[in-house]
Formats: sequence, structure tokens, C-alpha cells
Amino acid sequence: MKQTFVCFFIASVFTLGISRAQQTKFLIEVGGNYQKTNYETDDINYLASNKQLTTTIQPRLGVFVGKHTVLGLSYDFQKQKGEMNTKLYWDSYRSSTEMDIDNKTHGIGTFYRHYFRAVYASRWNVFLELNPSYQTSKQLSALTRMDQTNGSGWDNPMLSVSQYLYTTRQKAVNVGLKAGTSYRLSKFLHLQLTLPSIAHVNHMFHNEENDIEYENSTNFSLFSHPLSNSSLSLLFTL
Repeated sequence: MKQTFVCFFIASVFTLGISRAQQTKFLIEVGGNYQKTNYETDDINYLASNKQLTTTIQPRLGVFVGKHTVLGLSYDFQKQKGEMNTKLYWDSYRSSTEMDIDNKTHGIGTFYRHYFRAVYASRWNVFLELNPSYQTSKQLSALTRMDQTNGSGWDNPMLSVSQYLYTTRQKAVNVGLKAGTSYRLSKFLHLQLTLPSIAHVNHMFHNEENDIEYENSTNFSLFSHPLSNSSLSLLFTL
């Protein structure tokens, strides 16, 4: 089904491109996002830290089917690495937890983008984009927990160590509405800022952890951290 949809889309774009060959231009876009976060909590009897590194790569290939409109194919790759640590201290009990997370997400889809001005009319432009995609993700989580009790004093505590490994696989269909602005650097080169989280609907139809399947879910979000999730890209028109 997915192959049939992609072939139909490519054939439609090719046919429309031939009919408007004199004004059609191709678009190649390469961009992404890099985020590094670090949260720490220091409270009575409790310490916690959460570090996360996220890298996103978002290439696009499209064709202008009008002075304001682009249709194309999209690919999104996101890699997240996280490290969480917690420690609890009491008079007779101590506990520490360490978790390492490695997540990779791939998304393949199409996009429809409308520029409010003709692309070559001025240096500045604003656009809206609709981006349906098919997403797959895999997450590996390693958890280590250590518990101590002072049955014979803290010089000789009773120690218990537990380790767990989790593998989570998910498949979903996502439809996102994006907005952005572009600045023409030269005749064929543009710098573009995209806010990807204006609105989106995500339907997860496969969700399993260690071969145990969970219920499907559908989520809708509106203006979910659009500035922190924004991406920069270079856009080439041919």
C-alpha cells in the first residue's frame, strides 16, 4: 500500500510538472535541529539529573507546481540519547537509579507547501506546510537500580542490585502543520526557518515493549514548543 501511494504521488507530480514545464522549478532542502538539555534537582534526601541530546536531520525534495506552491517528498531522522540518574537518602535506606536511553525515529512522507509571495518576488517570504508521514521508532533503555539498607551500619550495608533492558518499537502515521519564513540569499539559495509544531495529529497503530503489545493511541497537539523545536535549513532552487 505504501509503495502504491508513493508511486502514485511521483507520477502525479511528474505529470503536473510536464504540463507546467516553463514555470516549474525543483527544490532541494537540507536542514535540521540540534538540542542539548540538562535538568538537575537537589532536594532534601533526593537528587536527580536528566541529560538529553537530540539531533534531527530533515532533507526535502520538491517541485514547484505554481509560483507559490511546492509538492514533494520528505524524510525525517531523529536520534535521541538520554541519561537519567536519581538518588534517595534516608536514615536506614539508600537507593540510586541510572537509566540510559537511545532512540531513533525515521519518517517518510510527502509535503505541500504554500508561499504567500511568489518565490522570486522578494527576499523575504512566509509559508505554511502540510506534512503527512509514516514513522517508525526504536528505543533501547538500560536501567540499573541499587538499594542499600544499614542492617549492620553503613560500613557494612546490605546491597541489592537490579538491571533491566527494554526494547520499544513503535509505528505511527503523523500529520503536521508547519509555518516558517525564508530569506533569499541569492538567485538559487535561500535560508529558511521552520516552526514544526504548530499543530499535529499522531496515530500510533503499533506499540510494543519487549514483545508485549499495547493499545493503539491517537494524540493531538497545538503549539507544542514551536520555538525550541524550530529548525534551520538551506534551500536550493534549480
